[in-house]
Amino acid sequence: FRSATLDVKIAGKRHQNLRIRFFVADKSTVPGIGQPAPRTQQPTTRTVKDIAEIDSSTPPRPELHDLTVAEAIDTKKPTLVAFATPAFCQTRFCGPVVEQVVAPLAKEYRGRANFVHIEPYRLADARQGKLVPIAEMAQWNLATEPYLFVLDGSGRVAAQFEGIVEQDEVAAVLEELRERIRRIERRPPRRPSFASRRSFVTCASVATVRFGRPSAGRSQALVALQRRPRFWFMWK
Repeated sequence: FRSATLDVKIAGKRHQNLRIRFFVADKSTVPGIGQPAPRTQQPTTRTVKDIAEIDSSTPPRPELHDLTVAEAIDTKKPTLVAFATPAFCQTRFCGPVVEQVVAPLAKEYRGRANFVHIEPYRLADARQGKLVPIAEMAQWNLATEPYLFVLDGSGRVAAQFEGIVEQDEVAAVLEELRERIRRIERRPPRRPSFASRRSFVTCASVATVRFGRPSAGRSQALVALQRRPRFWFMWK
């Protein structure tokens, strides 16, 4: 592990003496750009009695805990997944990330993208002074927090941010993903392809081998198909 102390300015607000600890490895094991994100099924507001079990924000933000990652991926919309803990952050970045990046974007893109907040520690233990990582941290191969992932409509990682991140950086990725969706929606429907004359000859040969020597009526039907291939699409 390595550590650093930073002075940064986020959204016009200066944060001084920010401590960050990070692990240096030869190769990253965190889900990379283009890789499928784990289909995590973390607790949500539907599966806990009190949102305080899964959110240390003050006040809590239930709109960030409505969907599991797997459910968000299945909507085919862009999804932001944030591993951060406002109350128990060890780097002092988690609070600003949720408050100044995730929450404002969730409000701006409501209905157009999914936003999922996952606390990296078991909050019951954290409130007793013990920081125990949740199982989902290991599922994503995360050793630090905060971590933000932006997923495309297919559930693949389009961008990842560790530690300091500006709202505009994340918004730019979301806009790019939404533009991709708009381009796909604007594409004209693909015209149905008709079989070529060569395909019909092959079809006639297969029919001959499978059914034996075709009758006169069947031969005439095959010839008619060769001459008027549009009927093939109707039959297919």
